Amino acid sequence: MAFRRHTKDEGRAQVAALAATFDRNRRYYKSTQYLEANCRSEFIDKMLMALNWDVDNDAALAPRYREVILEVKTQVAGVAKHPDYALCAAGRPVVFVEAKPPSVKVLDAAEYALQLRKYAYAVSRPVSILTDFEEFAVYDTRKAPGDDDPADKKRVKYITYDHYEDEWDYLWGTFSYDAVMRGSIDTYFDKDDGNYERHDVDMEILGAVEEWRRMLVRSVKAKGGVLSEQNVNTAVQRLVNRFVYIWREKGY
Repeated sequence: MAFRRHTKDEGRAQVAALAATFDRNRRYYKSTQYLEANCRSEFIDKMLMALNWDVDNDAALAPRYREVILEVKTQVAGVAKHPDYALCAAGRPVVFVEAKPPSVKVLDAAEYALQLRKYAYAVSRPVSILTDFEEFAVYDTRKAPGDDDPADKKRVKYITYDHYEDEWDYLWGTFSYDAVMRGSIDTYFDKDDGNYERHDVDMEILGAVEEWRRMLVRSVKAKGGVLSEQNVNTAVQRLVNRFVYIWREKGY
């Protein structure tokens, strides 16, 4: 059956039907016999379709303009990594989705949360999802993760399958194709009701700039030199300008 866009209420009904199917056979789906590939095709793909994403590219768009890219390639510390899904706008990944089988307890999956956050942070994607369909965890991925971070570090939303219907306003308003095209991810952290720091990245950059100032002054003093405040400010500003240039050249 060809993919078609549908209404918010139709999407809600589709995800409710998926949740009911999962609930009827939950013991089997949570066993190690049930593989990630099956979970993706039977549940996660269909959930994304309920959110109006053309997962199978039924529109026959050119590869670079697909709405959903499977196992999109990205670089983390110079090593090629492949998040399971990238939800795209005009061919540019906007949200990464990392899939796991339901035998994985996403709530406590620190290893997989760290993996997802590294993917997204490496290419400056602010919001990412870790899901096994039974659980749906949303992460703030604007800030570099620490290797010892627990699973709930920077997790801003957590929903279980039996609450998808109740949480459909949030899911549709944030992650549906329609919402993403209207900029829902760009404005995600403008809200006051989330478990996140609103200007996380800006504060991190300002903190780094101030640290560079202190390091430069200490280094010059250690070598017996003297720098005026104007010279320090000029040197630091040149560093910032170079970083901004690199940032823009990479298209972040």
